[in-house]
Amino acid sequence: MLKHENIALRFLPQRSFERYAPLTVEPSPDVVTRVFMIFQGVQNKDLKKWLLASSTPKDWAELIGVDISRALNTNLFRVLEWGGMEVTPFV
Repeated sequence: MLKHENIALRFLPQRSFERYAPLTVEPSPDVVTRVFMIFQGVQNKDLKKWLLASSTPKDWAELIGVDISRALNTNLFRVLEWGGMEVTPFV
């Protein structure tokens, strides 16, 4: 990310991420929070193409499907996975 002056990013909904990267934890947790973002460097000349990115919901938890009250409940067995990946445009 540091090599780009501008980046566009998206957080993947947990349901989509789970479909392509299933996770199994034993013993089974009460809450699983999986945060995964994809990002791409954007040139200044292309910034107008990314206006839609700024119109997405600002609440990341709502966007990816996280129940914050359960994720923060220290009485539950919680699993947190965080990651990201740079994607490059097709040429």
